[in-house]
Amino acid sequence: IDVSVSAALLLVIMLEYAVSDWAAIFVKEDMNILSGIHTLPYILFTLAMIIGRLNLHNLLPHYAIDFLIVRASLLSGLSFLAGIFAVSFVGTANKTLVLIILSISFTVAGLGSSFLGPSVMNAANTRSKFPSSVVIGQIGVINIALVFVMRWVIAWTAQATSLSIALCIPALMLLAVPYFSKIFKSA
Repeated sequence: IDVSVSAALLLVIMLEYAVSDWAAIFVKEDMNILSGIHTLPYILFTLAMIIGRLNLHNLLPHYAIDFLIVRASLLSGLSFLAGIFAVSFVGTANKTLVLIILSISFTVAGLGSSFLGPSVMNAANTRSKFPSSVVIGQIGVINIALVFVMRWVIAWTAQATSLSIALCIPALMLLAVPYFSKIFKSA
């Protein structure tokens, strides 16, 4: 078990899971945005992730992957936190402003986190002497358990406090990714 890789993967993928689990509920129920349009931040997050993953190759000739990982994780985590805090201060009175803030912060967060997960998997393959299928299988088994626990923690936090606080957990996790940037130096 490569503890550094497993920890890094958990940190980078939890925002994606949290957004897919909770974003639409947060926008609809906590921000009181009408049905239909409440999915816009989630859709923009997903589109930004797709665009980021498809265009990473344009950045790699100019920047080292560990440099990109650090900057992208900080950008993604801070953007997401800023959006959550900003809409908490704005409140639900100005729904248009709330939707604009969340759309921008989710888009930037999606773009920043887009290539983090695949990059961790690439680092895991590079660091291991086993074939990539074995590495992916090992990482998958470990991560299924860790993601289950973190989803439970986020759900419990949402139940005990608020969804705004619960959504801060995966964003804060992204801010810890730079501590694991050494795993990418050999990738």
